[in-house]
Amino acid sequence: MNFSNALKALRLGHQVAREAWDGAWLNIIAADGGAEQIVVRTENTGRPWVPNQPDILADDWELVDEDEPVAA
Repeated sequence: MNFSNALKALRLGHQVAREAWDGAWLNIIAADGGAEQIVVRTENTGRPWVPNQPDILADDWELVDEDEPVAA
């Protein structure tokens, strides 16, 4: 899917990743003050994420959690 659809999936509570990302995925969490923040995660870490041009233009986004949305 494209980035626009990946962002929509994130807002619905799904985790998404690019095909080339080995074991990393994105989800949205509540940050300080109730604002939402996109976070890139691996099994052991999580950090804020800002997309770059290749990520925005890519069509290889996919759902990581096809069964259920993840609670933020």
